[in-house]
Order: sequence, then structure tokens, then C-alpha cells
Amino acid sequence: MQLFQSSLKITKAGFIYTGLTIFLGVSAVNTGNNFLYFLLSLLLSFMWLSGLFARLNLASLKIEIYPPSEAYAGRRSIFKIKCRKSLGWGFLYRIKISFERKEDLEEIFIKIPYFYREIEASFAFTPRKRGLYVIKEIELSSPFPMALFERKKTIQVEQRFIVFPEPKSCYFSEREKRERKEGQSGGLVLGSEEFYSISDYLAGIPKKLIYWKAWAKWEELKRKVYLEGQSPLLLIDLDKLPIVGLEDKISCATFLILKAILKGEAVGLKLGNVSYSPQRGEAHKLKLLTALSLYEGKEAIT
Repeated sequence: MQLFQSSLKITKAGFIYTGLTIFLGVSAVNTGNNFLYFLLSLLLSFMWLSGLFARLNLASLKIEIYPPSEAYAGRRSIFKIKCRKSLGWGFLYRIKISFERKEDLEEIFIKIPYFYREIEASFAFTPRKRGLYVIKEIELSSPFPMALFERKKTIQVEQRFIVFPEPKSCYFSEREKRERKEGQSGGLVLGSEEFYSISDYLAGIPKKLIYWKAWAKWEELKRKVYLEGQSPLLLIDLDKLPIVGLEDKISCATFLILKAILKGEAVGLKLGNVSYSPQRGEAHKLKLLTALSLYEGKEAIT
């Protein structure tokens, strides 16, 4: 349910119009001129009709906002907005959307010239930080019909969505990779699942799965097969990543998770005392990214 409050603001044109109306009213009283009374009645009637149409323009108007399935900090994200009006036509809307994240407030403005019954549009929003965002308030304003007055309508909503950390490229030297694979240091563990057998090579298989010794023996490429046909897994220990700064660690972990999931690899994550076992798939990716988005641990000393 959308709750709203409305208010009225007079514009510069409205001040001029109101001043002219008052001047004609005073002149009509002082002179007793019937024509001035007639003009005064026209101006007052038009002012009343303008206010009525402005109120009807905002009446029965409902707004729905649809965040994207994945939004990343520092990256342009496309949101959808749907406007519905049961009374028919709507004109000259200015929509202000407020995004709140803890003590931060970000606002964007959208203009819709007119529509009938329903319209769906898109707008871009670039969140500055990761974490939980809340859309608490949507402000609608319209100068319709003659821009004498601007009527505003504030809708209170409670819509939440997660902004994932900004993925930043991070690469490790071959020596670092070898040390981590041997379990000697660091937070990037390139483990593997249990080796099962070898089979014929297929086009598109990652190079890490090629069994190069088979080339010397049979002069043809073979591939390594793991239990359940699975490829090597990746374990990420956030606190032990060789990067300074919590946000940079989180951005690096995000990059590694996205890269691993894209390759179809199993990836796991360790955040402080909480661990997520290596798995594959979009649902697991969203689970890990959500955990990183909401993580507020202390910076680890590297």
C-alpha cells in the first residue's frame, strides 16, 4: 500500500498571476466597474480550475520501481519504473527518488511528459557504495496545467535491494599461486576435487584441465576428469588476501568469484568465522556476493 501526502507550491508565474488578480480585485472595489468584476471572476475561476486539474493530475497515480537483479557499486545500473493512473491521462511529471544507505542519501530525478493509463520507463543509477539500499520516499511534482502552481505528492515506500561490491581486477604472481596451492600462505587456495581419470580432449576445455603428459605418451590431447566431472575449485579467505584495505579485499574477492562462476568452477569463501563451501551456479554466486556486500569486518593486517 502506498501512503502519500500532498502540498502546493506557487511558482514565479503564479506570483505574477496572483498579484494581477489582487490588483484587479482592489480596482474593482474602488471603482465599482462591472467589467473589472467580470475579469476578476474569470481570473479566480481559472485559478480554481487550475488547482483542481493539478490535483486530479496527481490523483490515483501509483509508482512501482524494479531494481536490477544485480547492481554493483560504482557501476551504472538500469532500474525500471512503472507509472499507473486509473483516471486516464497524466501530464508533466517530475519524479524524485531517494536512495538511502545508512547515513548516506542519494537522489535522482526523472521527467515524464505524458502518458495514458500506464507507462514503463528505465533510468540509470550509479550507487556509490556497497550494501543494503532502501527506497523510502518518492516525490512526485507537476506544474500542470499552466505552471501557476506546482503540486507535490510524497509517497512513502519501503523497498530494499542489495548493491554488490565493485569488482576490481586482481592478479597474483605464479609464485604466489604455487605457494597457496601448496598451502604455504595467503587467502587464495587453488585446490582441486578428487582426480578420477583421463578422457579425450574436447574443444573449449580450459587449459588447466589438459593432461599434457598424455601428449608425450600418445601424441594426442587428453583431459583430466574429476569426480562428477567437476573442475578445480577455488577457496577465498578474505582476511588473508595479500591486499591492503578491506574494501580492496572485498572488490578483489568479488572479481575472483565472478570470474570463477563464469568459468563454471566451484568457489568458496571465508569471511572471518563464517565459511561458505565451494559450489557452482548463479544462486551460489548471489549468496557469496550478498555476504560480501553486507560484511563489516575489521581490516586485516597483511
